[in-house]
Amino acid sequence: MPELADITAFVADETGLDRSWLTPERDIFGRGGISGDDCDELLRSLSERYQIDMSKHLWYFHHAEEASFNLGGLFFKPPNARVTHIPVTPTLLLEAATSGHWPVTYPHHRLPKRRYDMWLNAIIACAIIVAIAIAYFS
Repeated sequence: MPELADITAFVADETGLDRSWLTPERDIFGRGGISGDDCDELLRSLSERYQIDMSKHLWYFHHAEEASFNLGGLFFKPPNARVTHIPVTPTLLLEAATSGHWPVTYPHHRLPKRRYDMWLNAIIACAIIVAIAIAYFS
């Protein structure tokens, strides 16, 4: 059975965060400056090492997407901005490692069927490409 020190060492090794900073209730993603793909990689590595079923994990409660230009997010909230943040702590990760499944019970929530922020980003990108093409070929 893993212990809190094992989880803390694992997180420190995977993320580069200082072990002394990783207190049992510290929000690794919210306060640690880790988001997007880095969060996914950490949780994937943890689940592989400790055989954790992550099928119930909902990323948007715990961290933002990979940092990128999301102009559409100014008009339509991304998933993580539509729910209340739930911290991922070393204690939570220890619970996942010892139980073998993701232990968070999420509150009832509803997300739109489509990511309108991403649709708007695609429209803006297409408009910029068309404008550049028109300017270049004119």
